[in-house]
Amino acid sequence: MPALACLLVLFSAQNASADEPLFALGDGETSTLQTGRAFELALDRNIGLAWQDQHLRDGLRKLSRNRELAVVLDRRIDPGRQLTLQLRNITLRELFRVIALEADAELSVLDNVVYVGPPATAGRLRTVLELTSSQLPGTSSPHAGRSFELLKRNTFEWNDLDEPVVLLQRIAKLYGLKIESIELVPHDLWASATIPQASAPTLLMTVLAQFDLSFEWSADWQGIRIIPMPASPRVERTFSIRRGSAAEIAADLNKSIPGLAAQARGSRSVRAHGTVEQLKHVDRLLHPERAVAGRPRPRPTTGAVTFTFQVKNAPLIAFMTKLEEQAGFKFEYDKKAITNAGVDLEGVINLNMEKATEDELLEAMFNDFSLAFERTGKKVRVFPK
Repeated sequence: MPALACLLVLFSAQNASADEPLFALGDGETSTLQTGRAFELALDRNIGLAWQDQHLRDGLRKLSRNRELAVVLDRRIDPGRQLTLQLRNITLRELFRVIALEADAELSVLDNVVYVGPPATAGRLRTVLELTSSQLPGTSSPHAGRSFELLKRNTFEWNDLDEPVVLLQRIAKLYGLKIESIELVPHDLWASATIPQASAPTLLMTVLAQFDLSFEWSADWQGIRIIPMPASPRVERTFSIRRGSAAEIAADLNKSIPGLAAQARGSRSVRAHGTVEQLKHVDRLLHPERAVAGRPRPRPTTGAVTFTFQVKNAPLIAFMTKLEEQAGFKFEYDKKAITNAGVDLEGVINLNMEKATEDELLEAMFNDFSLAFERTGKKVRVFPK
């Protein structure tokens, strides 16, 4: 293997631009929490953040108060974890992802609430929630009125040291539900939280997911039975395509999104079977104009972290390892899929860059190898173009 000759220097500017101010954490209370469209818009606004040995729970609470967003930290994530971060020109959604990643957790955005929990749970939560919600009677059913009652949105809160069993009982009373198998929920004492304008399925899953539990409806939708959370929940979507072969597009989707099952449905549509997050990824790939509509691409500012380095005859895989060690990146990829696409990760790169942004760095690394990437904070998923 060729020797790796690499000099990597990180620059973090001291001053943010005037229109992208550094987000200063304050302790001021707010009287409302954002919901609906305002909630989504708040997550997509660019901000910056500076934390120095900030305890995770305290930091999330300050973010919640300052940005008027509901945040729930899963009981299994260490609330005292100390984080040091300095970020600028990043959306709030991305910021939460970075915080979750640094805390060995993952982000899941539900209706009007940001959930930070173990990756295995966060990765299934939205899909399980969609499955339970889809089992409610439709508008043509004689039980449509019951569905309306269970989907009614209520603001729900609890105090420090409240027990999750008691919370479930309160939710059940609010929606006229009987609960079976509640003994599966162990005794615990929780920190306070507020969930604004959420339906019965969302409120129930926000509590149950923290024990890797879910629920199923009774035949008349007057009760629930608590069950283990499904290990591999999946939902289906059919996507229309405007050009190209549906069979080839389905095959490409299966290669680029591990765990997805896609197949052609005729010549102009693709049926995909996967998690909610995977299906959203499919939608972004097939209809990129939807992803960017109304969301201008963030531009670098003087406060952005930049990279200056020179690389000579370095194997790509070795440079990726160096970036993980020196810059905190975490690369995820399917080596077999990349090899099958004719890409050699041992192929060498030669780069000379000055004050490159993170995305500019990654684009320069992967472009000549016909590789694409998706970046969530420092986590980078790499796949064949």
